[in-house]
Amino acid sequence: MPGVDTDTVRDISSALDDMLAKYPRTKILSVEISNVEGDIAQALEDVLRHSGVKGTRILFSDRFATDRNLLSTAVRDAVQRGHCNSMPAPPAYSAIVHEFGHALSFSGRSAAVGRADSDLLEHYLRTDGSRLSGGGIMESYRTWRAQLSGYSFWRGEFDPIEALPEAFTDVELNGGSASEPAQVLFRTLVDAAESQWRGEGLM
Repeated sequence: MPGVDTDTVRDISSALDDMLAKYPRTKILSVEISNVEGDIAQALEDVLRHSGVKGTRILFSDRFATDRNLLSTAVRDAVQRGHCNSMPAPPAYSAIVHEFGHALSFSGRSAAVGRADSDLLEHYLRTDGSRLSGGGIMESYRTWRAQLSGYSFWRGEFDPIEALPEAFTDVELNGGSASEPAQVLFRTLVDAAESQWRGEGLM
């Protein structure tokens, strides 16, 4: 594709290499530079033609792939708004890690989505909630959970579909500096994927 920034493509490739080295059983069917409406990148669950193999297609926006400055500005603005966490990696790398988090969710047949909020609450009550009583527990829990990025919520409500890959990205890129709720969700996401792989005889 004319005009695609080579450094951006290199960052995309590096992110995939790094994530597949850690989670090699994740089925990535393809990575494409394509039209992505309103987003930098997108992950879609799909089936490989003629084989029936389920996996993830990752699309990276051609608009952002051809304009590195636009990509950097979009991510910087999102961080400043609290929409996403500050990431110590290039924007394209961070975007692919996020989409890889979706691929892990698909690998676990989205089991982590159903467990996300309950796992957070259980962890909070086990570690902090015993200090509180009555109605203050849930208010305090929501304040604690709000350490997650703004993209983890939709119209003020917790959105596990995006909170899980956001937490995955936070932990993968920030390690021990990631928020406590992110570390809980990271474990939920990885555990669900690994449980499914074990059931398929892949582990």
